[in-house]
Amino acid sequence: RAAAIVEQRFGSEPDDLVALKLLAEATRSSDPARSRACWERAHRIAPGDPEPMFFLGDFCRASGDVARAIELFEQALALAPDHPALLTNLGLALETNGDLPAAERCHARALEKSPDDPRAIANLAQVYSAQGRFALAEEQWRAASAAEPHAKPCWRGLADELLGQG
Repeated sequence: RAAAIVEQRFGSEPDDLVALKLLAEATRSSDPARSRACWERAHRIAPGDPEPMFFLGDFCRASGDVARAIELFEQALALAPDHPALLTNLGLALETNGDLPAAERCHARALEKSPDDPRAIANLAQVYSAQGRFALAEEQWRAASAAEPHAKPCWRGLADELLGQG
């Protein structure tokens, strides 16, 4: 319904940046290919806007193009260096790419900017675990579980960490 409203107002191929962003978000679940196309168009229209880079990076990471995702996240961070979600997503892409020290730095910076974000805490715990730094991983999983008591992934991560050490 939201996509139809945007299309009615701006057409199916809008050149308006705000309309493209709205259409991209409105079609994210129902038509991911169309959403990605809207973000690509938004990026061409406004190459200095970090938001299209962020969402394109997400699409690239999800589709396995991790190198392109890293490139987009780094470009976006050059424009918005303190953006916790960008730092987190870059960290996830770097982790996927096997660069655990760089992933750790990104997740630690994300936590500096957003200290109570259970996702950032959990991501740092995952990196610590992958590095074999189990005591630090356990500490982070406990913090993530405390920050988000109803989040099953946090408790599952803590349980996996404790079982893995036993």
